[in-house]
Amino acid sequence: MTKRQRTFLFLAATVLFLLATPAVILYSQGLRIDWKNRTLTHTGGIFLKAVPSRATISLDGSFVKRTDFFFDSALLTNLLPGNYDVVVEKEGYIPWKKTLPVQKAQVTEEKHVILFSQDISFQTLFSNVLNFWPSPDGSLFVFQKKLDSRTWQLTSWNPQDGREIVLWEAPLSNQVEDIIWSPDSNAIALRLAALERERYLLWNLKGQTQDACVLTPCSLDFLGLSSNEVAFSSENSQHVLFTVFQVGSVSLKRANYVTKAIPETLAKDILAFSSEGRNVWWLDEKGILWEKNLASQDVPVSLNKEPYLVRPETKYTISGNGSILLFQETNGELFEVQRQGEITKLSTEVTSFLRSPDKQKVVLVKGNQLAVLFLDKKKELVLETFAKTPKNLVWLNSNYLFATINEKAVIIEIDEFGMPNIVDLGTFKKPKLGWNSQTQSLFLQSETTFLSSEKLLP
Repeated sequence: MTKRQRTFLFLAATVLFLLATPAVILYSQGLRIDWKNRTLTHTGGIFLKAVPSRATISLDGSFVKRTDFFFDSALLTNLLPGNYDVVVEKEGYIPWKKTLPVQKAQVTEEKHVILFSQDISFQTLFSNVLNFWPSPDGSLFVFQKKLDSRTWQLTSWNPQDGREIVLWEAPLSNQVEDIIWSPDSNAIALRLAALERERYLLWNLKGQTQDACVLTPCSLDFLGLSSNEVAFSSENSQHVLFTVFQVGSVSLKRANYVTKAIPETLAKDILAFSSEGRNVWWLDEKGILWEKNLASQDVPVSLNKEPYLVRPETKYTISGNGSILLFQETNGELFEVQRQGEITKLSTEVTSFLRSPDKQKVVLVKGNQLAVLFLDKKKELVLETFAKTPKNLVWLNSNYLFATINEKAVIIEIDEFGMPNIVDLGTFKKPKLGWNSQTQSLFLQSETTFLSSEKLLP
């Protein structure tokens, strides 16, 4: 090779190096050429976590990769900014589909993808159920069952071992108004309409045979209650909180239904109350929201500096534990009350609401519309508008919700990107739903038939 040739090769290699180096540096920093917009831009990514494992991921109709076997996740990188049609699928399961946005130098996360079986089957467990009430943690169910043309019985049932215990038998003329669960799922209160008066009977469902209210129910007859609001105290399931109408106003009291000690007055002139954790909250007639620790002797603390404008004829609902929500039922307004004293209106035209298990989201029913409110961002997102009002809302977890639309049972995905994936579970007459996280099964009453689904989660 001549000297001239060597010089030419050296200069050519130098030029190629100088041209390639910036491109390599830009590539390593995540920069790509967006040929559509003729610009140089940072790329983004999509992180997916889905069950069952080894699911197939496609972008805009093209296969990309499978989720990891050990962590059920996949990271899609070097994506130009824009919207991508993402499909996660596996044989035998309903595909998950969503349009996800990708922004430059950011990763869009979908960490709660669940693929549900294409053929979800139900089996009949009981055929004489008049009504049922699942416990707050889903570990127990209480049934009202019809025995014959004149008698019904109250039973408790454990879905894990199938054990059923008869609690009470009564004539059909005694009407069950409601079953109230203690927050710890250990006890129930039966509100019974009998002989033109109301009675409350209470059972300890997880106690020993020698404990009070296990074999024989306790009663609230000693309180002389009639058409009062009753709830278990969250700090002690042997205590009940109840309201009493006295001289033109309503008082909030606490009583031990086992010892039947003289009730303690907690507050007067109240419009609504709620108890969660160790605390109780109440709204008084002056528009002040109060908080008290039931496990201490500390005096109640007022939460709002300025009185909230109350209407005595309006029904109010309080939801505590985390941020405190105040719902004004008559005009459908939902407020958040900060412990610093501020009251913020979160939404209007609300028919009903349900808070997620992680307390970060609130599902709102607005007529036939279903929306989700993200409490940290104060962001409301419409999920879907149905032909009928969504009913029987039950959380599967904080990212999926059971509901009935007319006579159809469905699973609805809840996330910040909207366009929820909705799984049709079938059509049932007069459906009512309950979820058990231990068996991972949906329980469903259709008229007098009580059914159980197969295991829903992989």
